[in-house]
Amino acid sequence: PWSAPASWKDNASTTYGGHLCAYAVQGACTAEHYSDWAVRLAAFATNLKASGVDLYGISVQNEPDFTASYDSMLFTDQEMVDFIKNLGPRLAGLSPRPKLVVGDYANWNNIWNLRYAIQADPVAASYTDIYAVHQYFGTSYYQNQLSRPLWQTEMSGFDSFDPGIDNAINVAEW
Repeated sequence: PWSAPASWKDNASTTYGGHLCAYAVQGACTAEHYSDWAVRLAAFATNLKASGVDLYGISVQNEPDFTASYDSMLFTDQEMVDFIKNLGPRLAGLSPRPKLVVGDYANWNNIWNLRYAIQADPVAASYTDIYAVHQYFGTSYYQNQLSRPLWQTEMSGFDSFDPGIDNAINVAEW
């Protein structure tokens, strides 16, 4: 997902980041919306199922560490843990249960602290199936301490188009 509705975020906008409202007086928030957003995300899987499609997995948030001028939303590590504990039970009630993908960070370095936060919370850890990162702002050395698989779900070097082998070699080296 890119963003919750503007009225559910502390910046009252779908753009420029902003955090999902955890409580009523957080920025522009008038209510807590973790449950609302979790219900909406789980409904996506339910609607697909009704159309004959079993959803393999769902990500909590696209690039929750990057404030973008387009639709985006931010999560701290603790907010991510708290939201997983709202979304996880709703997904667990579905059959088949979609895998819960967390992270999808723009920066690899941020996944390691999220891993510690999730693994420190048995409830959040029990619902987390896959960690995910994007390779836009560099990679970091892999830390073989994840209790779940790590996927790289996006990448780009933002170089101009190059149909030659040089670009392919650069990507392979990453």
